[in-house]
Amino acid sequence: MRGFRLAVSTLGLDCDPGLVRQGLHDSAVAEEQALSMLAGADSPTALFAGNNLITAGVLRALHRRRGERISLVGFDDFDLADLIDPQ
Repeated sequence: MRGFRLAVSTLGLDCDPGLVRQGLHDSAVAEEQALSMLAGADSPTALFAGNNLITAGVLRALHRRRGERISLVGFDDFDLADLIDPQ
């Protein structure tokens, strides 16, 4: 979070607390939260996931919303990550 806040601040942007989700402990909750974030009128164009379980949940959410181009950066690695295109 410190790195995120520093990057946002360095770019002269405000950190919108409504776009930050913490304490997600499994991929199902991450999927639910990602879908919630993407449902808004001003939804994000990119998501960052802090670990492999969260990344998997966000990928499921993105799969359900086919046709939209949303960037995803996942921290950590997970099995089959090399099969995602683009990697």
